[in-house]
Amino acid sequence: MMFRIAMPSATLRAVVLASGLAVAAVAMAPASAEARPWCARAHLNDAEMAICDYPFLRRLDRRMSRLYWSLYGEFPGLRHRLRRSQRHWLARRNACGYNPPCLGRKYRNRIRQLRYFGI
Repeated sequence: MMFRIAMPSATLRAVVLASGLAVAAVAMAPASAEARPWCARAHLNDAEMAICDYPFLRRLDRRMSRLYWSLYGEFPGLRHRLRRSQRHWLARRNACGYNPPCLGRKYRNRIRQLRYFGI
């Protein structure tokens, strides 16, 4: 006895392909949920726009911000040094422009620096 496997029609294949592409596009698209408070500002630089557009950058920004403010509160004597290093880091971060991989590297490096700073 031989079974014949029915091949889907061209229309069905097109619908399945289109729905798969739509799901992939939604999954990969930048989400607006959990935006940083400053994302609503009218004048953002390119780096800030990328941070607002990409969830992984927003998470890194939140993590870095928590570390920074934690250190700022814990070590009052080092606040000037912390502020100065943060201003320099922000300039280097902003030099990435709208480049998520570059921004991700800058954030991960800064998080490592701040963790080391707090030891």
